[in-house]
Amino acid sequence: MNKFKMKIINNEKTITKMKKIALLAMSFVSVFAFAQKSNVNSAFTLANLVPADLNGAKEKIEPALTNPETENWSKTWFTAGLVYEKFLEEEQKKAISENDDKNVRGENTIKAYDCFVKAYELDILPNEKGQVKPKYTKQIVTYIKSYPGELMNYAITLYQNEDFAGSYEAFNKYVEMPNLPFMTGEINTADTLYMTACYYGADAALKAGKKDEAAKCLEIIKDQYQQENCYQLLAMIYKETKGEDAYEQFLKSAFKKNPNSQFALYSLIDFYIKNKKMDEASNMLDEAIKSDAKNPIFYYLKGTLNMEANDNDAAISNFEKAIENDANFTDAYLGIGKCYYFKGKEIEDAADNIKDYKARNAEMQKSKAEYEKAATYFEKVHALKADNKENLRYLKNIYYRLRKDAEFDKIDAEMKALE
Repeated sequence: MNKFKMKIINNEKTITKMKKIALLAMSFVSVFAFAQKSNVNSAFTLANLVPADLNGAKEKIEPALTNPETENWSKTWFTAGLVYEKFLEEEQKKAISENDDKNVRGENTIKAYDCFVKAYELDILPNEKGQVKPKYTKQIVTYIKSYPGELMNYAITLYQNEDFAGSYEAFNKYVEMPNLPFMTGEINTADTLYMTACYYGADAALKAGKKDEAAKCLEIIKDQYQQENCYQLLAMIYKETKGEDAYEQFLKSAFKKNPNSQFALYSLIDFYIKNKKMDEASNMLDEAIKSDAKNPIFYYLKGTLNMEANDNDAAISNFEKAIENDANFTDAYLGIGKCYYFKGKEIEDAADNIKDYKARNAEMQKSKAEYEKAATYFEKVHALKADNKENLRYLKNIYYRLRKDAEFDKIDAEMKALE
């Protein structure tokens, strides 16, 4: 046999040997994959025994969640969810005698929830024939629908333990339920329990430093539940995370959606005043007065705008309208007092530049008359709210200018007592 023939024979032997190795390897992989799937099936069986062997089922299913041969099999995740669900049910039975562990209940609820969601994602994938034939979806819906109460209780437990990040995550599982494809129409988002989860989920998120997540929860319920509080929190979040423009736009949107929102109205007017947008603030108040002409606060705010524009007469007129609708509106009385004080001060300052004694004295008398008017209103505020420190400062100043020493000393003593 020549060398060429020997070489061919040797090559054929090598190929045959390699084929055997490949077949052996394939057999090993097949057996290994079968073994892994066998563990999943065993876990499923153990979980459904009466009584169930949950520890045995857990021991077999948990490695399968990360094994390449079984991690993409819907039955793996459904079985895992079923095992955690069974553990949850065991704790629920203990609750009758108050021996249940709240943390264990919550942890198993979270695990079951996550596993069932993953099982659904795999359950709706097309099979080798391109067909979608869900096997577990109906059961998954039934289980998930039973979790809102468990999630709420666990979230509250974590919140009380100051685990705000964990509390938010538990609340948010419930909040996100309506967005799960298989839960469409299954969760009543108008239900008080759901809206409570959104609200306190946002609170927990804020305490955990998760402002964007908090805003997402609040946006869901802002027009239905704890409206003023939601508006206030959202305004704060948007101002801190997105800036002044976003803050303004949110307030405008909130007020348009609910013209009765005092928070949105007052905050927007305050924003305009601080940013010297007096026309916008005035226009808003005019519209507000049209819708509620008996609201004293609108007239008070209008008067405040007049004061900012140095139009004391218009300010007095609006403060008086506020008092017509609320005889005990102390800030309105204080506002009128300030207006007369400013008018008197303006006359006095101008008089200081007059050299003619008689002319100067005549102006000083006019100034005194304005101070006397101011004193009347400051004294009214004092009668209504004696500890108003701002009013006390003005009253003390007025008594000084009017040379009323006894009254000055009395107010001075009251101010010191409040220090």
